[in-house]
Amino acid sequence: MQPLYHELTPHPSHVRIEIIEQPQQRATRFRYECEGRCAGSIPGVRYSDRLKSFPTIRVVGFNGRAKVRVSCVTAGVPYRVHPHGLVGRNCSDGIYQNVIEDCRLNYSFNNLGIQCIKKQLIPDAIQKRQELGVDPFQEGYNHSHSLNHHELSAIRLCFEVFLEISSTYSRPLEPVVSDVIFDKKTLEELVICQLSSVSAPAAGGKTIILTCERVTRDDIQVRFFEKSAAGLVLWEAFADFQPSNVHKQVAITFKTPPYLNSDIKNDVQVLVELFRPSDKKTSEPRTFTIYPNRTFSESNSSSNGPLPEFNQSFALSSLASSTQLDLDLEATNGLSVPYQQLPTLELNDTAMDDEFLQSLMTQQQPPGFGNAIYPDQNGFQYSHMLETSSNLPISSSASSAADYSSYDEVSDYHEAA
Repeated sequence: MQPLYHELTPHPSHVRIEIIEQPQQRATRFRYECEGRCAGSIPGVRYSDRLKSFPTIRVVGFNGRAKVRVSCVTAGVPYRVHPHGLVGRNCSDGIYQNVIEDCRLNYSFNNLGIQCIKKQLIPDAIQKRQELGVDPFQEGYNHSHSLNHHELSAIRLCFEVFLEISSTYSRPLEPVVSDVIFDKKTLEELVICQLSSVSAPAAGGKTIILTCERVTRDDIQVRFFEKSAAGLVLWEAFADFQPSNVHKQVAITFKTPPYLNSDIKNDVQVLVELFRPSDKKTSEPRTFTIYPNRTFSESNSSSNGPLPEFNQSFALSSLASSTQLDLDLEATNGLSVPYQQLPTLELNDTAMDDEFLQSLMTQQQPPGFGNAIYPDQNGFQYSHMLETSSNLPISSSASSAADYSSYDEVSDYHEAA
């Protein structure tokens, strides 16, 4: 297809393009050429099972013939040439072109689909637009390497009309753009499915895993906020994570943000939700508890309080970096050993007494609650049934310490109690 319009004379401003029906913003899936499927038709905002409508324009103030051209431009200002193209009847090289026989009538685009371009082919697509002379707003073609994911997931339709004067389409009208059309596959409804923990200390920094419906890794945030009784936002902060912490679009590992006041004395109820920056959409919020910061000794002194916050590499290293624990795992594996017979636990070369070891190992728990897991620096696992018993079963494994659970679930049980 060759450029069709050169040295055009603008038409008086009273003749203009008017959009009669906008396209639906979230009903179209952008498809790659290699998918081998029809890209479908972009529906209009009034589209329904009973009324099939499509994007529609009309030319105001002119009687006669005109040529219409439709292309994709970026969603944000300035409106630049977009690498994605249009496919369907009367489309070639990503551009739609056809003749409007009577400008007094509405003109609908009932067979337009959007074909997306792979990132490595973006420069070629932009260059093709340059060869065709397609640049509705004269913004140039030097942006092929600056388009980010958000810009590739959204487009606007740009409508251009060239009036027929003396048998040539030589009078261009001011181009107009549609509402933003988002790629349906990247804008699923935001839903939080599960949280590995529903509480965190006021200082923040607790690692939590959130599972959700599909999200885009560089277009998602986890927002914590607190509202007053009147609905005013008193505090908000965002979780700390990178796009690489989004696992297969359905799970996010993040660290909680610090609360507004890190010296709170009582629990504070806040909310947590997913937030998508590209369209400002949010999920249904979940309740979340911010509790006062606790030291190990504070949490260990109360039988009813939550257990201390241990990380996955816990080996009493939160107490001292030189913690050592020698245990013949092969000799004790599967046996029931009284805690008094456990080997000496050394802290900075100072032996701990049995009373401290007992207070560490036997928290007052509801009988039969489950196993508390203690992974150490060397990758071994120590566990005991959470019952107030002098005999504690000891088990071992040789997996990496990073594979073990933290104390989150046990801690959350106490907080709920």
